[in-house]
Amino acid sequence: MILTGVLLFSCGPEKRSQDTNNSRLWYVYPARYWNSQSLHLGNSYFGTSFFGGVGEEVFALTDQSMWTGGPAMGDWEKAGVNPKAKKSLQKIRDAVVNGKSQVADSLISHDFFGSGELQGNFTSIGELKLKFSGQNAEGENYERSLDLANSLGHVQYDLNDVTFRREYFCSYPDRVLAMKFSADSPGKISFDISTDIIQDSSAVEIEDNTYRVKGFINGNDRPFQVLIHVKNEGGILGRHEKKLTIREANSVELYLTTATNYEMRYPDYTGEDPEKITNGIMEKVLTHN
Repeated sequence: MILTGVLLFSCGPEKRSQDTNNSRLWYVYPARYWNSQSLHLGNSYFGTSFFGGVGEEVFALTDQSMWTGGPAMGDWEKAGVNPKAKKSLQKIRDAVVNGKSQVADSLISHDFFGSGELQGNFTSIGELKLKFSGQNAEGENYERSLDLANSLGHVQYDLNDVTFRREYFCSYPDRVLAMKFSADSPGKISFDISTDIIQDSSAVEIEDNTYRVKGFINGNDRPFQVLIHVKNEGGILGRHEKKLTIREANSVELYLTTATNYEMRYPDYTGEDPEKITNGIMEKVLTHN
């Protein structure tokens, strides 16, 4: 199983920042800005960006099918198609060639583009947040990195005479984000799992060692889900309000997957229920790990 191999591999000695390996990005501080400092992982189904904060780790999450638009259902103008476009194309070309840019712009605006009312835009799920207990200091010997050759994300730092390690991998065949949290002393892994969803309608369900978000995409009410399974070595799992809590574990593995009901199938582009999809993915992963 790919995930098992990756977790075993990543537990070995890690190259540190003094290496001159051009396939490895590394920072000696947590990220503050998503666009210029966070590090990115993906598997063609969904993607995430991690910031590597000591007291709180944040993952920005989205799925490739998180789209606010809806199917045209034959109303192509609302999907951005203008019936006048074909007849106006030569006029637009002539205006450009003759230096009449304002005429060309006016023709494009009125005769070439449709309303785009149903076209929509790409959107995000939101953020997964892991709040670590007793880790409010900055930490020493901090390093956050992305191994481009092996598609592995790492965070490592020393705090209160303990070395903490985090390892992240996004698997394409397994369709999950796998995360591992460990320390060189037992019982040191404690954190709360929560989410900050940017879509207007969503709800959290926590049961035993699973954390699930159910929601609907703004603009089209297409359902989406995020499913997280917790696998802990030692420690205690609990619940506080809308947070799944983990206390005094030796190590913790999280497996995360996402889905919507989108399917590339005309005319309504509707496929399986995302709960069925995420449950099936997680069942396969847990059977082999």
